[in-house]
Amino acid sequence: MAEQTILQTLLSQISQAIVKKLEKGKKLSTEEILLLYLDLLCNELRETRRELGERIEATRRELLERMGTLEGRIDGTNKRIDETNKGMDMMHRELSQRIDVAYKELSRHIDEAREQLARGDKQENRQAVRATSR
Repeated sequence: MAEQTILQTLLSQISQAIVKKLEKGKKLSTEEILLLYLDLLCNELRETRRELGERIEATRRELLERMGTLEGRIDGTNKRIDETNKGMDMMHRELSQRIDVAYKELSRHIDEAREQLARGDKQENRQAVRATSR
């Protein structure tokens, strides 16, 4: 970087001397014309680098802003997903409780029906034994 600054300074001083020579109406040598052209190119390159740096910085700021916006939207979506999951968990618990209650009730009815069938079989067996003993 220091070498570039030294070169820029040197080219600038040489260019100023060449411009003074032109102002006096003297002819320029091919080397002097090339040095002026080189100084012009260096100045344009320096300006282009500065503009590119500004554009890169503007793009970086814009990207950071968009990333922040997206992060906010993602956070909002994650919150909605969490709320939906909580609601689904609550519905699952409620349905499981209702299924458990229905299962217990159904099991009780099945057990009662078995007892009734068992009592009915015993009575039928007694009646059949009485009928054969007569």
